Amino acid sequence: MIDSLKTNFLVSIPEIVHRTMDTLENFPWENPTLYSQWLAQTFFIVQHTPRYICLAAARFDYSQNDFHRTLVAHLSDEDLHEEDVLNDLKNLGHVISEFSPMPEVKIMTENLYYQIDNINPLCIFGRILFLEYVASNISENLRKRISSTWDLNQRQFLKIHFEEDVEHVKKAFSVVHGLTDEQQRLVGDQFYLSGLFYTDLMSAIELSNNGVSHQDKRSA
Repeated sequence: MIDSLKTNFLVSIPEIVHRTMDTLENFPWENPTLYSQWLAQTFFIVQHTPRYICLAAARFDYSQNDFHRTLVAHLSDEDLHEEDVLNDLKNLGHVISEFSPMPEVKIMTENLYYQIDNINPLCIFGRILFLEYVASNISENLRKRISSTWDLNQRQFLKIHFEEDVEHVKKAFSVVHGLTDEQQRLVGDQFYLSGLFYTDLMSAIELSNNGVSHQDKRSA
């Protein structure tokens, strides 16, 4: 399914998927400092999601009403997920004011606003497809690592996306399959860029703690 996604870049979509999945598998989710930082940076991203959806939906005129209605329906799937992140963070003993958006988050969020306003609102489907495809393909091993480390009230955001995004990704692909070759490439471009920005962010989060894992700290 993902192999059929096109892009204007001389890159492989499966390549960025593999890079992202590998980055997630190797991230030290058991480290409370890094997990808290990940939640905070995730909040700084997902707080924009309802705004992206509304902005892109408003850019489609009546001749593109199917896209408009798809995004309007998708808003209910994504609205207030940022509150789940804040609650997870609170249950880890933190508040969002302790954190600031990393440069990688600024790049990731501002890029999509630019794409929607200046390239084509269809680009939003590349971001949606990337995030939901990745969430729906998390390995069972990683799911177990996270669930065995954190209480349910500390991982509610991840639980929701692990369970709901399997169905969401099917809806996103159904939209892509109906696009022209040129439109598909715009979606593919944003899919790839989202993966590029996201893996850079994950690396930056690890570096923010000098890459020292919770296990390393206990062994020191």
